Amino acid sequence: MSAAVQPSTRILCMHGFLMNAAKFRSKMGSIRRGFKKDAEFVYLDAPHEVPIKLNEDGTPEAGGVVGSIISAIVASPTSDLNEPRYAWWVTKEGSDGSPPIYEGVLDTMLCLLTAVKEGPIHGIWGFSQGAGTAGLFLLLLYKPREEWIKFFGEEHAAIIPSDEQLAEVRDQIRFAILCCGFKTRDPRFTPLFSPPMPTLPTLHIMGESDQIIPVERSQQLSTCFANVGVLVCLVLFSDTSSQRCCSTLVDTTFLVTTQQ
Repeated sequence: MSAAVQPSTRILCMHGFLMNAAKFRSKMGSIRRGFKKDAEFVYLDAPHEVPIKLNEDGTPEAGGVVGSIISAIVASPTSDLNEPRYAWWVTKEGSDGSPPIYEGVLDTMLCLLTAVKEGPIHGIWGFSQGAGTAGLFLLLLYKPREEWIKFFGEEHAAIIPSDEQLAEVRDQIRFAILCCGFKTRDPRFTPLFSPPMPTLPTLHIMGESDQIIPVERSQQLSTCFANVGVLVCLVLFSDTSSQRCCSTLVDTTFLVTTQQ
């Protein structure tokens, strides 16, 4: 028996909020080089385009976390405010302190089902909102079709895949890497975060200096999976953290399959 990384391993990469596939590919340059020909990274734009809206004084119209992200984009000298930016869902904040609702989640789940099946895709690498979405997607894959209908509504039953189709996609995915992920706050999906937990191997990468997703929130997501690895980095996507990430993945079973 010998273990080896299969060159055919294809990883679906899911960018963060207000990013796009090309930007995320560039951000992951050192990680891609670390794997050389051991894995193929496939980058996907999220299905919801979100324009950046600014006030006359150049400050973002949105407040909260979204406003902070937009402010960082505006302040960056390398940002192109005219390039397309996408989201895996659009948050509709609740009134009077009620929890938010995520709009467009079902469209995203259907998009991911298609991408994994047609890829074919063997693993998922999500960053920030992409990691939160990937976590939600993986947890949903372990639920039957009837549960999907409960989450998304009877009115969408006609477009929700069969149990056989869900199982086909679930069986394709061997592992997931969730970088700065978090548990979604939409109350519709709260039941997903309770046992039983999927046994799919997941590596949770957390950034000590991340100002948007603190380590604690990523740790909360990691408790939703049974076969978990954790890697905490000071600065994400630096050469040092990328080398540690590559070494961790190669030294564990995330990209390794047993061959006769």
